[in-house]
This record gives sequence, C-alpha cells and structure tokens, in this order.
Amino acid sequence: IVGDMLQIEPVWSINERTDIANLKRHQIISSENDTEIDSFFKTGMAASCGSVMKIAQRASQYQKYKDERGMFLSEHRRCFNSIIAYCNELAYKGRLQPQRKDEAGMLLPYMGYRDIKGKAVQSGGSWGNKKEAEAIAQWIRDNRKELEDFYTERDEKKRKQEIKNIVGVVTPFAYQGRLIRSELKRLKIKDITVGTVHSLQGAERNVVIFSSVYDSG
Repeated sequence: IVGDMLQIEPVWSINERTDIANLKRHQIISSENDTEIDSFFKTGMAASCGSVMKIAQRASQYQKYKDERGMFLSEHRRCFNSIIAYCNELAYKGRLQPQRKDEAGMLLPYMGYRDIKGKAVQSGGSWGNKKEAEAIAQWIRDNRKELEDFYTERDEKKRKQEIKNIVGVVTPFAYQGRLIRSELKRLKIKDITVGTVHSLQGAERNVVIFSSVYDSG
C-alpha cells in the first residue's frame, strides 16, 4: 500500500455521529467514551474518516521516522523545486527530495501573488469574492494568447496548446467556483477546469491559479 498521509483526503458520505452510532450498534466500541472513540478513529478503520494508509502503517514492521510508521515516499518529481520547497517546509519537515529542477526562461514566476481588493461574501453556507473572480477571468483573457504561444513553442511536437489545458483554477469554496465560471463564460472562455481542489486531483496544468476568496477582514 503506497500513499501520502499529507495529500488531500477523500470526501466521506458518512458523518462522525452516524459512524459512532454504528460502532456502538455492532459492539465495536462499548460506549461513547471520548478516549475509546479517539483510539478507534486513530486506527484508520472508521467509516467517517478512514485511511487504508493508516491501517498499513500500523501493520508495517518498518519505521523510517519516529513519528510515522512505514516507509516514506521521499522523491518528488512533479513540481519545480521552488514550488515543492514551500510544501516541504510547511508540512514535510524537509524530508522531501525535489527531483525536478527549476527551468530558466519561464513565462511566469514559479510562485506569484496578487492582492485583489475584493469583498468576501457568504452565500448558502459557502463563500465568494466577485471582484477576485472577475480579476481571475480577466487575467486569463488578457494572457491567453501569450500562454498558448509559449506552451505551444515548448511542446516537443509543436502541437497547438489550448488555454483549457494550460490553466486550472482552484478555490476552497463552491460558490467562488460558480462565480469564476460565470465570469469566464461572460468573457467567452470555455472549458477551463474551475473548482475545489478535488476538481484537479490527479490532473496536471502548467499554470494553477488559487483563489483564496478571503479579504483583509
């Protein structure tokens, strides 16, 4: 069993309260004692937050690091070094070994930030920021030709690269995803993947825009 405990978790359809009720019903736990519940959930066998990786780690005879059983996937080959270095410091305690060097002559910085003076608004339990959504759609429109030309030139077979295969937009909030798609549609830009991080899980884009939604407040 191979995986990474710090990658995005799946979305579970069973909530914790239902899980606990089922565990009691089938006598897997004897009571709703917090210690007993926490202990069981840590095994990785719970239906509301389960993890095959946790189960495998607990069973493994190997232990590379004191704080985590099992082996460790240390080599990282997808992102440029400058990008994965952020994750390496934030979450992996410097254990990752970047294997893809930064490349000179890129059209954009490896990681960049733009401050949009918009307003975060709640809608139906989700959040959106219309000004930020507008700015993202406009940026894609304004940079579309340059991005398509650049990545077409970089393609080994010089195949025409379309903006929908170059850019993806990730946001934590479904409402913001709808706002961005609406703005893209208004500007007649089609088929760009926009949504929560699950929308791009396993996919690959040359340029990923992250829309945080939050304002200064």
